[in-house]
Formats: sequence, C-alpha cells, structure tokens
Amino acid sequence: MSNEMYGERLTRVEVIIEDHKDEINRLKDDNVALHRLTANQETLMGLVKDNQLQMKEFSSTLTSINSNLTNLNTSSDEMREDLNSLENELKDVRENNNQNSNRGKFDVIEFLSKDVPKYIGIAILAALLAYIGLK
Repeated sequence: MSNEMYGERLTRVEVIIEDHKDEINRLKDDNVALHRLTANQETLMGLVKDNQLQMKEFSSTLTSINSNLTNLNTSSDEMREDLNSLENELKDVRENNNQNSNRGKFDVIEFLSKDVPKYIGIAILAALLAYIGLK
C-alpha cells in the first residue's frame, strides 16, 4: 500500500471521527434535554397532584356553601312564615283591644235607643201582670 492510500484512508477516518464527535455532542445535548424534560415532568406531576387536592378541597367547600345556603333559605322561609303568623296575631290582638276598649264606655244614645224601650216594656208588662194578679 502506498502512502497516498494511507493518506486517503486517514482522511476518511478523520472525517468519520469528526462525524462521530458531532453525533456524540448532539447525543449529549439530547441527553441533557431529556433529563430536563424528566425533571419538568416530575415537577408538573407534583403540581397536578397538588391541584387535584386543592380541587377536592374546593369541591368540599362549595358543597358546604351550598348546604349553608340551603339551610339559610329554609330558615328565611320559616322566619317569613313566623313573621306572617306574628303579624296575624298582632292584628287579632289589636282587633280585640279595639273591641275591649269600647266595652267599658257607656254610650247614652245607644242606651236610650236600645235598652230603655226594653225596660219600659218590662215595667209595663210587670204592671199589667200585677194589675191582673190583684184582681
């Protein structure tokens, strides 16, 4: 073999070595990127788990709020019914008070128009019965 052939082969081997160096450097960069992606994915998975826990707590909080609002609405309805009942009772008490306030008063005109004719009629009847009884 001649020196030219050795030189040619040596040149080809050097080119192949340079290609391999480039390939190794690219693989190293890919490996670093892969490690970064793995770390990012692990971090992301942790965040997703934390988010899921927060969403469960949030769901529990919303359920509690819904229950409290339902109870509040029920209580409000009951209070409204109680208020209506109290208003009706107050109205009845006022009516009774108005009726009772007139009860102690003496109305002369009403007495003369309603009661005096009864007493006169009773007196006349008693006088007639006494007159008839004495005969």
